[in-house]
Amino acid sequence: MSTYRRKPLGRRTFLRGAGATLALPFLEAMLPSRVAFAQGMDVPRRMAVFYVPNGIHMQEWKPEATGRNWAAKQILAPLESLREHFLVLSGLENSSGWSGGDGPGDHARGTGTFITARRIRKTDGSDIQNGVSMDQVAADALKDKTRYPSLQFGMDGGGSTGNCDSGYSCAYSRNISWANETTPLPKITDVRQAFDYTFASFDSTQSAEAIARRRALRKSVLDYVKEDTTKLQQQLGQKDKIKLEQYMDGVRELERRVEMDLNGPVCTPPSEPGAATSFADKARMMADIMAANFECDMTRVITFMLSNAGSGRNYQSEPGVEVSGNHHQISHHESKAENYAKLVQIAKWEVTQFAYFLNALNSKTDVDGNTLLHNSLVFFSSEISDGNAHNHDNLPVLLAGRGGGQIKSGEHIQLPNKTPVANLFLTMLQNVGVSSSSFGADSTGVLSEILV
Repeated sequence: MSTYRRKPLGRRTFLRGAGATLALPFLEAMLPSRVAFAQGMDVPRRMAVFYVPNGIHMQEWKPEATGRNWAAKQILAPLESLREHFLVLSGLENSSGWSGGDGPGDHARGTGTFITARRIRKTDGSDIQNGVSMDQVAADALKDKTRYPSLQFGMDGGGSTGNCDSGYSCAYSRNISWANETTPLPKITDVRQAFDYTFASFDSTQSAEAIARRRALRKSVLDYVKEDTTKLQQQLGQKDKIKLEQYMDGVRELERRVEMDLNGPVCTPPSEPGAATSFADKARMMADIMAANFECDMTRVITFMLSNAGSGRNYQSEPGVEVSGNHHQISHHESKAENYAKLVQIAKWEVTQFAYFLNALNSKTDVDGNTLLHNSLVFFSSEISDGNAHNHDNLPVLLAGRGGGQIKSGEHIQLPNKTPVANLFLTMLQNVGVSSSSFGADSTGVLSEILV
């Protein structure tokens, strides 16, 4: 009986198809050689932070029941259709926001330490001092995966110098992202600038047909050599098949990165923004741009400030709110029913903007077939809890997304009182791949209560 012996592959073997040519790595079917393989494409884990100012009227925020059978009060009602996609977390504290003998300035302290969980130096001069923010720790770990390590967006502008709150620098009130102890990262607050910064290379006037042609031209070389690849696999042993698959994954990842760097993302960009007709209209445009940046994998880390700390915005002409008066002043409610009613309307409006962003993420499919929201973690909170008490415990916290399936959802979880919010940040960091056992000034470990 004769024994079949495959003809060895040449060391210069290529895959060919439709004018495309792809060189192969060394395989066992070729002459022995040292082989290195690129890692395959990963499923992105993303992180976003959504800040709102002046605290929340907690009596109409915190659910009475815990677990899955909680009922939404007025402020969380706009999120009802998304309740299976987020957690309500009660009992968290940012201990770095308390005075500690520094006197007034809770809005600046709470905002400056919002995602650093480190005490800030009270100064309105150039000698500002803070800690590295949670988003920037994540950005440093993910910086090689996307065009932008992180993006910072917001609604209200203003510089980072001067006194913005009882002797605290405006750097603390107008920024939540800190690259290091002395460097706040300014946010983009103009919608057109936000769009141009990441999507200016796209021609939004192209027709759907033109966009389809452009996408077709970007078809992977692996698609062109598919038939030749199938024939080759029939000649390979199991080890070589695995090596070939790893190599193909590496080629596809390289193609993605080259295209990302030179030609922009292969996804369809958002429409160019027009003129905002209201504050909510601007917020929705920003949300669409942020969601598109996640969809196109331009970045995996985003922070967003719906307003600056201690915002005095008047919502009288804002559709859906129509509350007259200075938001900051109203937040000093003095237990007056009329102020409570106004705070509820403002907070519902804020949560409505958050819901819009979550829906934008939940409507987009990620590379693994899940939604962007499923593979993300989105932190929502304010610099204080009650606007009159200026307290930094029992913070209003939502955590949306599943972190790729590692985080619970759909529940109200009552944590032990004064649980460090830094524990939540540590959990989020570990979810995106940061190898760390601590964060901020007072973390004690991950929040095991929210893990699957």
